[in-house]
Amino acid sequence: MELRDAGEDHFPLPHERAPARCAAMSEPEFDRLLANKTIVRNGAKISAVRENAQWILELAREHGSAARFFSEWPDDRNVELLDLMKRKGSRLGGETGMRLLRALGKPAFVLTKDVIAALAREGVIASPPTSKAQMNAIQMAMNQWSSETGLDLTALSRYLAWSIGTGAAAPVDARR
Repeated sequence: MELRDAGEDHFPLPHERAPARCAAMSEPEFDRLLANKTIVRNGAKISAVRENAQWILELAREHGSAARFFSEWPDDRNVELLDLMKRKGSRLGGETGMRLLRALGKPAFVLTKDVIAALAREGVIASPPTSKAQMNAIQMAMNQWSSETGLDLTALSRYLAWSIGTGAAAPVDARR
């Protein structure tokens, strides 16, 4: 569910909106949400809440919990996880999926303009990644740098961004 800054439309997240309730959202409830002027009234985004909740419940049935699934996924196969999220989830491709992994506490790189520029500077890619081959090249470089430095994907991504952008904040704890 998409939250907005104060003063903008927002999607309320009451504590009772657990995945099971979101997954079982009825068409009348969906229609009420579309008509609610206090939230982001985008049918695809509201529908994605329901679809992603259903996927989370499926992961929980298969792995004991969705948290276990994400936490046990190897960091050196991040690109594969992003691809899976894009295929199985709804609206979880690209930067959205990368940022979701970070929000879950999973080490992940986020391909911002600055990170892409740093990867190009390092000769990993020549242009913004649009293919599996480019994403795999990024994964290989990140795995190598992680092995050499002991830093996780999040720290590496932040350092890459920091090395380019003047507005990027330095990582507070490089080992996180």
